[in-house]
Amino acid sequence: MFALRRGHNFPMALRCPTYFWTGAEHILAIAMPNISNMEQLAFDAGDAEFALHVDGPVISLLYRFGVDLPWSDSQLNVWNGGRLERESANAIQLTRLQANHRIVLSLVLVESRTNKITGLRALTLSPLFTQAFVKALQQQINAGPVSDDAFFQHSLDIYRRFPTTADLLRVAVARTIGGA
Repeated sequence: MFALRRGHNFPMALRCPTYFWTGAEHILAIAMPNISNMEQLAFDAGDAEFALHVDGPVISLLYRFGVDLPWSDSQLNVWNGGRLERESANAIQLTRLQANHRIVLSLVLVESRTNKITGLRALTLSPLFTQAFVKALQQQINAGPVSDDAFFQHSLDIYRRFPTTADLLRVAVARTIGGA
């Protein structure tokens, strides 16, 4: 999907964490300003933990890296921006058939002020987490497209009901440690 290199620009301007899924690739681009040395180290080498929250048309991937990059989240709509193609729907059907399948998640840390990539990392997600994530993606595909406005309004409603990431964590449908 993207050719990514540390020190180069991310292919599009990012101002917040963004999840990209093509049916074959899973990429979490974490965009943040003023990345400290401790945050960079946490991203590069800290324990990575993930959680999944599903609410209507919104899939939230929660993540943290060590103690210096605390819990945060990125929301995913497979229909957003026309990213989902016919091949993607077919790919997810195949993934569902493989019980021990692990998603390989590519992680990208982006300095949002400059759009420069400061970190690259890849981790696998556990089979149980992968199954829950694939199920959520399949449900989103089966439900059909949701307008960007409806998705945004539903996202705002989630943040009203769960104002902090800790609140979302309490109702997560799955959790895992990256690489476990």
